[in-house]
Amino acid sequence: MMQKPLSGVVVLDLTRYLAGPYCTLLLAGLGAEVIKIEPPGKGDLHRRFPPFVGPKGAAGQPQTADDMGVFMLHRARNKKSITLDLYHPEGRELFKALCRKADVVVENYSPGVMDEMGASYATLRELHPGLILCSISGFGQTGPLRNWRAYDPVIQSMSGLASVTGYADRPPTRCGAAISDTVAPLFAIIGILAALRRREQTGAGEWVDIAMLDTSFFLQPDLLELLNGGIEPRRRGNTHAAGTPLNTYPTRDGFVTVAVTTDKNWQCLLAALEREDLKTDPRFATPLSPSGTATDRCRKLSPSRSRARTGARSDRLSDTLPGGGNSHSRTPLQSRCAPTCPPDHHSSTWSAPRRSRSPCRPWCRWLHYPRTVLW
Repeated sequence: MMQKPLSGVVVLDLTRYLAGPYCTLLLAGLGAEVIKIEPPGKGDLHRRFPPFVGPKGAAGQPQTADDMGVFMLHRARNKKSITLDLYHPEGRELFKALCRKADVVVENYSPGVMDEMGASYATLRELHPGLILCSISGFGQTGPLRNWRAYDPVIQSMSGLASVTGYADRPPTRCGAAISDTVAPLFAIIGILAALRRREQTGAGEWVDIAMLDTSFFLQPDLLELLNGGIEPRRRGNTHAAGTPLNTYPTRDGFVTVAVTTDKNWQCLLAALEREDLKTDPRFATPLSPSGTATDRCRKLSPSRSRARTGARSDRLSDTLPGGGNSHSRTPLQSRCAPTCPPDHHSSTWSAPRRSRSPCRPWCRWLHYPRTVLW
């Protein structure tokens, strides 16, 4: 078996909830030996958080002694687990002994908690000058907001994500997925990998300080670019200021998402819909036209025509292009026309053949996953 890139790297995992465990989950996937440190007694909160999975399947309540929360099964996979009381002197000494042999420590406590446990970066650096500490928090380890409580909805609101999600006549809306919680660990991994590379060059460790608020700003480059171009970001539903038609439209058997951002996309879409008569219509000459008639060029398309595109929704559009319309392949349409797709529900997302190579899919099938051992 090919050796993974982080093989031989030892990571101590002091994380909880989502942002921290997701970081160490991905490090483990890259080959690191991740040792999850849980509090004594019942261990991580998500061991007993529903829904549960065990020998008898999934349920809202535990059905056997071997059942475990699905969140724990997902976020703790490929990790080892031990229990340590980091507020007890002996527990602290054991943790320090582990730190002397580790490469990375990842934690997402509130700022200051590591100091209270006698595990500040200054202390850890004295134990092991090459140790890398990664701290994930809502607003960073310094600054006036360092002590604010932060969960995903708070960060989505404060970063401006919620202000541009939803429709103009409705309140700011949180993204359906915990996007602020899951982007922070990606930046944490970038910082950890950079610190590991720097350590190869200098031998010195590093303190990687990740603020969820900062990382959520980085999710919005197009909005910041539009703002600098004089276009105020606002809630637009499924449309976008960068082009049109870019929206979700009804068909006879569901919805189709169309994303036209170039004139070539627009010309090909018209050909696919058999509406070449609109190619020279001056009202639709530019996707960024400020005129009301060009706010959404697709409104000119006959509703009866769009609703007649049945079968696999947008797949019928590819019938007019070379290659035909395979029920699970939009390659002709995607490569020669406007990007389109039906908005999938999660249940169909996991089962569709086009997702069969997804790296996340296998964990959805776990039924008899062994209980993580607490030493």
